[in-house]
Amino acid sequence: MRGRLLCSLGVLWALASGGVATAAPAPACTFPARATVAVRPAGGDAPARVDRGARVDATVCERATGAQGMEPMLAVNGRGTMFMGMATDHGLYEQPGELTGTAENALLRSRDDGRTWRRIPLPGGINASEGFPYIDSRTDRLFVTSLSADVTRCGQPVIYSDDEGKHWTEAAGRPGCSPATVGDWPKIFAGPHRGQAPGGYPNAVYLCNFIPNVLVAASIGCWRSDDGGDHFEFASFLPTVNGACTAGGEQGGTGATIVHGSGRVLAGGVVVVPLTVCGEPMVLRSRDEGRTWTAVSTNDDSLGLDEIVAGEEGLVLGITDHVWSENLAVDERGNLFFAYLADGGVRLATSRDGGRSWRLLGFVSTPGVRRAIVVSVVARGRGEIAMTYYGTPDRGDALGASGFNWRAWMTYSQDALARRPVFHSAPTSPASAPTMGAEMPGCCTTAQTFLEYTGVQFTGPRRVRGAFTRWTGEHLPELVLGKLRLPKP
Repeated sequence: MRGRLLCSLGVLWALASGGVATAAPAPACTFPARATVAVRPAGGDAPARVDRGARVDATVCERATGAQGMEPMLAVNGRGTMFMGMATDHGLYEQPGELTGTAENALLRSRDDGRTWRRIPLPGGINASEGFPYIDSRTDRLFVTSLSADVTRCGQPVIYSDDEGKHWTEAAGRPGCSPATVGDWPKIFAGPHRGQAPGGYPNAVYLCNFIPNVLVAASIGCWRSDDGGDHFEFASFLPTVNGACTAGGEQGGTGATIVHGSGRVLAGGVVVVPLTVCGEPMVLRSRDEGRTWTAVSTNDDSLGLDEIVAGEEGLVLGITDHVWSENLAVDERGNLFFAYLADGGVRLATSRDGGRSWRLLGFVSTPGVRRAIVVSVVARGRGEIAMTYYGTPDRGDALGASGFNWRAWMTYSQDALARRPVFHSAPTSPASAPTMGAEMPGCCTTAQTFLEYTGVQFTGPRRVRGAFTRWTGEHLPELVLGKLRLPKP
């Protein structure tokens, strides 16, 4: 498994954190709400510039869920019900039932904007590692997938629910049987078909993951379901060559790895999948529902082996700052927003033509963020976006393994397509209460859990919500909800 491989690299340490799920209402915020800081990107490698005149009355805070878990992600349906995962009481190496497909894990569900949470048990052997909740916005169907260590059957689990987790259906034709894979790094997403839907479900459902092994895989493949998640058929391998650092003929960086993020489906069934190709952000586009792909480079630089060799990036941190989370978003007009990481924080690129060309904005995080990890982005309307990530002002040690005070951050822009867009950002906690303190060994991975995801969703006209974890000194981290309140129009 991916955890054992990282452990063999010497980048995992046993850390502790957690909590116990509760239905009792908690205070509105664990820490006092913090006002956002407005910045405008300066382009290239220059840090974003603070613009005090562009400040708005937006605030960010954090609320505890009382539940421990790992790899936080967030899904929201049309009724505003939130689902956060993954909730578990067992660490990465101690989950019973992993080898027999009987692992018991859960999502958290809130119908009152995070004031209370209920654990929703997940069937089908869903693993806490790489547990991935996703809602098809067209149908409100809730999907969950994960990797699989099940030795009793092939493929990886996919389940779905049409009633907010009261009843579940398991995929009868699982992805990952041919070609065989345990399903590490699963990204599930849905969108319109190229033409008329061939079955009763209106959208195509895609799932892409590593093949055949974990973490640093030889290949990446995608499956597609045309019946709403009941049966998945292999669509194609992505045209990536890991050792050569190429994607569809486009040359990436040198000597690192190729990692994919969550894809998005545009009008007319065009599929776009984000990649980091050995430290260079790219996308792959398919006009035939995942059968063939064309690569497009953003012509920007992220983080790769070059930065590690030059001493600008520690090895441990370098393993974790690739395209981990849901870092590609599409708004209601079909505009794309690609968030990725570089030495200095979070960068953003935008595309108005379905990913065929990209405008590079540069850094959109505040100048105080020296490093960032696991960025996610969501979009709505025309150009309105929000992001979640962990940021630190610290350089850390040479290995990139300790000496970091990480805090959860939320960023918002009313119009990221503007000629001179403004981004409003704040951490969810004060500097005295980091999500993970500098005294803790490791960056974002531990012997019991991985910190590879954040989640972000719009949940109302003036609300953005994010999913994070916080180390509290218990067995596992606690799942926490980030809250960004937007000003009245």
